[in-house]
Amino acid sequence: MKNMNIETINDDEFDLICEYIKLRNESNISQSELARRVGIARSTIARMERNLHSISLGTFIKLLEVMNYKLEIIKKEEKNDLIELTKTFENEKIRTVWNKDEEKYYISVVDIVDVLTESDNPNNYWKVLKHRLKEEGNQSVTNCNQLKLKSSDGKFYKTDVVDIEGMFRLIESIPSKKAEPIKLWLAHLGKERIDEEYDPEITINRALDAYRRKGYSDDWLNQRLNVIDARKEFTDELKNNGIESSKDFAILTDLLTKTWSGYSTKEYKSYKGLTKENLRDNMTNM
Repeated sequence: MKNMNIETINDDEFDLICEYIKLRNESNISQSELARRVGIARSTIARMERNLHSISLGTFIKLLEVMNYKLEIIKKEEKNDLIELTKTFENEKIRTVWNKDEEKYYISVVDIVDVLTESDNPNNYWKVLKHRLKEEGNQSVTNCNQLKLKSSDGKFYKTDVVDIEGMFRLIESIPSKKAEPIKLWLAHLGKERIDEEYDPEITINRALDAYRRKGYSDDWLNQRLNVIDARKEFTDELKNNGIESSKDFAILTDLLTKTWSGYSTKEYKSYKGLTKENLRDNMTNM
């Protein structure tokens, strides 16, 4: 077992540990339980998760197997910041990737079409729909990107993908009974946002209710509101000194986070297994 300093750990090792932590949290298995089932000390897992020690490949594979995951070797064709995921909708697989650099999800268009239309040829259905949407000037087609996704034959092919906003616009364009509940939800969401424009207090109450549904206590909420106030005072002071762009705010936040944690904001989110979640919502109160 070798010592591994945080400053010298390479990106691949860091990403692998971050992915493992995310899987352990999703599997709802504690370090103690995982250690017991693998037959190692809990402190070994704790030190690995803090990037203080690396463990043998065999032990790492056992950790994954306990959580019903396996380690695969895939030919590395090019360096990118994409993590391929598999989401399910009514037991149908929808290929999804998380772009760490952009902090955005991208979803396979053909998979969405397949699930909603149950077409015998979803590729052809999308080809016809894509042509029609282009003629209508639909922006969901203009903003459509292509990424290499793994197909059922195990090979990677360029596939049309859209982000979350594009996915919703695509769903609105497809006549489907399966899409109706989503369309109704979107309509309700639109109404809520309009109501919030007339009465901003609704936004605050809705946010507090959302935190409570996630299990946060009222004491935590009060502290969180204090943090928001402190953050606003901090950003107001920055604005008074001529710093206004979101990019500059992000740079300063990165510097502050790295000063006390040793990680950049993105690295720290990755370490905690977060994607779209707010980092400050997932930190322990002092």
